Amino acid sequence: FRVPAASMYPTIGFNDRILVDKTAYRKDAPQRGDIVVFHPPTRNWRSHYIKRVVALGGDTISMRDGDLYVNGRKLSRERISTKATRHPSAETLQGEIYQESSESTRHRILLRANGPHNETDFEDIMIPEHHCFVLGDNRHESLDSRQFGPIAYAVIVGRADYIYWPAHDWSRFGRLD
Repeated sequence: FRVPAASMYPTIGFNDRILVDKTAYRKDAPQRGDIVVFHPPTRNWRSHYIKRVVALGGDTISMRDGDLYVNGRKLSRERISTKATRHPSAETLQGEIYQESSESTRHRILLRANGPHNETDFEDIMIPEHHCFVLGDNRHESLDSRQFGPIAYAVIVGRADYIYWPAHDWSRFGRLD
């Protein structure tokens, strides 16, 4: 798959090519931290979205003041970088890169340095069984479950496992986390 947007930056960038394991969820359900490719709720079965699973069926999730809470516990964040990032698409992504952690996962996210967080906030949502809540790692530039709600496991195409392109940047080549 080719990723046509920067909604998963800094993990996956604009125009990156990824390998997706379409058999990953035949026997197992998605796990928190997985990056999934799925059909969007627009019912356009030709298009695909890519996002990170942050909550599973039975979980309660909310976002307050830009902080993510899963089952009442705030996910911890540690700032990694405060610089604007120049992306190969020639687009400058303004923000700060954080390491976000829960008990079982750890990944990088991009947040706007000086911007209101209230447009991303939402009250407690209980995730139905056989559904998951997905967010982009570029939290302020992502169309995700905050807008369209939890997604059913049935619309998931597979788990994104590897970046294999762009070849000019081998430091980003390899397994996704």
